[in-house]
Amino acid sequence: MDQALAADDLETSYGLWQQAQWDGSTGVTQDGDIPWVWLVNIDHLYWIRDGLNVAEQKIHPHGHGWSLVNNVDQWSWDP
Repeated sequence: MDQALAADDLETSYGLWQQAQWDGSTGVTQDGDIPWVWLVNIDHLYWIRDGLNVAEQKIHPHGHGWSLVNNVDQWSWDP
């Protein structure tokens, strides 16, 4: 990935990005992991009813991952 980012032109970077994605035969790296890279965080906006405490939240990635309700067991109502 460092080589792809440092490439002199976009065309040269394509092959380097592909190497980061695929080992040429099995689709996984030599240690068996499927490589991935975090590309973006999107700020989410939630409307919360007055008095509802949704506890401390982690970053909510778009799509799969940690969702707003993953810690619903820690939510509470303010007295």
